Amino acid sequence: MSDVVLLLVAALVAYVPGLAVLAALRVGSPVVAVAVAPPLTVATCGLTAVAAAVGGFGYGPVPVLVVVVLLLVVAGLRGYRARRRRLASLSWKHTPPPAERRRDRTEAVPVAVGLAMTVVALGYGLWGWLRGLAGLATVPQEHDMIIHAMQTAYIARSGRAAPWELVPADVLTGGPVSFYPSGFHLLAGLTAQLDGLEVVRALNAMTVVVLVGTMISGTAALAVVAARRVGLGRGAAMLAAGVAALVIAGMYRPVYQLTHDGGILGQAAAFAMVPGAVAALVALPGRRMAYGVAAGIATAGAVWVHPSVAVSISLTTFFWGVGELLTRYGRQRLRGLLKPLAVAVGAAAVLLVPAVGPGLGATGRTGAFPPDSGPVDFGTALERVLALPYTGWLDPDNLAYQRSAAILAGIGVVALLVRWRGLGPVVAWLFWVVILIGAWLSPGTGYDAIVTGFFYNAMLRTWSHTSMLVPVLAGLGVVLVGALLARIASRLPGWAVVTAVAAGVFTLYAVEPARNYATMNEEAVATRYSTPDFVRVGPDDQAAIAWLADRVRPGERVFNSPNDGSTYLYVERGVPVVNVYTLGLPGVPYSYELLEHFNTYPTDPAVRRQLEDLDVAWVYVDESAPGIGSNGSPDGWAGSAGFSLAPGLADLDGLPGLDLRFRSGTVSVYSLDLGRAVPTA
Repeated sequence: MSDVVLLLVAALVAYVPGLAVLAALRVGSPVVAVAVAPPLTVATCGLTAVAAAVGGFGYGPVPVLVVVVLLLVVAGLRGYRARRRRLASLSWKHTPPPAERRRDRTEAVPVAVGLAMTVVALGYGLWGWLRGLAGLATVPQEHDMIIHAMQTAYIARSGRAAPWELVPADVLTGGPVSFYPSGFHLLAGLTAQLDGLEVVRALNAMTVVVLVGTMISGTAALAVVAARRVGLGRGAAMLAAGVAALVIAGMYRPVYQLTHDGGILGQAAAFAMVPGAVAALVALPGRRMAYGVAAGIATAGAVWVHPSVAVSISLTTFFWGVGELLTRYGRQRLRGLLKPLAVAVGAAAVLLVPAVGPGLGATGRTGAFPPDSGPVDFGTALERVLALPYTGWLDPDNLAYQRSAAILAGIGVVALLVRWRGLGPVVAWLFWVVILIGAWLSPGTGYDAIVTGFFYNAMLRTWSHTSMLVPVLAGLGVVLVGALLARIASRLPGWAVVTAVAAGVFTLYAVEPARNYATMNEEAVATRYSTPDFVRVGPDDQAAIAWLADRVRPGERVFNSPNDGSTYLYVERGVPVVNVYTLGLPGVPYSYELLEHFNTYPTDPAVRRQLEDLDVAWVYVDESAPGIGSNGSPDGWAGSAGFSLAPGLADLDGLPGLDLRFRSGTVSVYSLDLGRAVPTA
């Protein structure tokens, strides 16, 4: 299918199951639906995968479709009963008064304008990704994308997708398993099954849908909720959402930096779901219990994608609530929070047992990682937190900033403090500002480590939190300034003034800052996809894959280093490789011992035994793979200096029993006959 059709399929996969859950719960709020549909889909697909594993059948389109149909049947039955009750009790008292009908008509224009602004913002987001990809079939080159492609391929090819089944060290047998968050891959794998196992295209399509569509729609929904807490009407809230959507579409963090500086797709996808989950939780006061269930399931879905965002969602929501407590109106709103919040927490807790239970043993390892940045002085720390610099591998000289977004957010902070209402986003943003300043001053050792430890003590990950709130503050700032001008120009209709101000600022921002940001984002994507700064999977790899794929017999495995293009033997052709992760997997000794010692097999009986047990008949090696860091390798086997070529794959020519069968550029394929590997004296 074409790229456009595949993107539509990926969007349906990401949204339809979640919308079916909302329909079954009779949660009719469009704002909540937009905010939580994708994480609800993750939870739905995750539970389907669990049921498939327990029931002995494969995860795929058919069982997911059955679940969706059942949910829609429930929705239809509940809707039918509700309609009968409503018709039975219908009377003239339920007719809305004329004033209310007139108010709805006056808000129609700003609502329509806000929706149009959000659609334009989606276009800006798609610009960066689709132009940077230059086609959905483009192979990603970043490091972490190796495991994301493997995970997606394994789900699509095997139908195994329960948390305790992922990620397997051996794709042929499905075990042993080292837990790896799989929520995003459930959706990408399902899309691949619908696209004839074209794994790369499906992975890229779902990346675009989640990192653009989910991020923008969730942020817009959070802006709507925040605007309503300030006391703004539906029209003004939608205008704030439109501005927020455009700002987040251009923000370098979280999604672009995470994917550019490491291919950290799981974290990026989970962060894309945080604004929507927070919006659902913040909107709970006074809602029915069904809303609490939806918010809880959505939170669990986001955590299924990456467990660390449990901290992101809970702390952001908590400090948002602290901000609400500072005003009388906020305190009144929070009175109706307890019951729906308890339901949300309960629903999330139940679903998180299968979602992250298998990975609880890994929680201690995240805080043990060394920081990825050094300490700086207070002035530099403040600048890096507030001025929104790019930095990282895209801007190593620290020359580019997103100052326009920072200025709009600053206006929003001032406007909310002056109004002294709806202070939730201000307090939540200030909390993350304090954490980030601490992380810059004393990375991994100060008070900030209580929080940053959940994010591997990595500024690359933690830094994203303020960026997720900046767009909301910017949208509120623009609309509140418009409301102030409407009071000054009292002879003009207030809605018209606010709409004109929001549309004017939106247009100016779109013409200059947003266009520049989109260009930078396009570069960030392109330098890891279509015009990469380095090549991990190139033409030589594709030639080797094409030559080898049909020569591997059933049961045989290919020994490899995942740091090169060898894993695409499995991703593209389903050929089992020995190693699926560049540094090996904790608890699976052969996955890293062979990377270190493979070339000692002529003299080391233990190495030969491992190779015999795995039925290794082929060896794939690229002598010029990109360099990678090696901190955190299992048992510290790789040290901290990093490597390009795994030590065990060096100097292979001439080893007994190892015959060169194919070579293209720096990529070589050898056949291995252990029967001829006679130990030497």
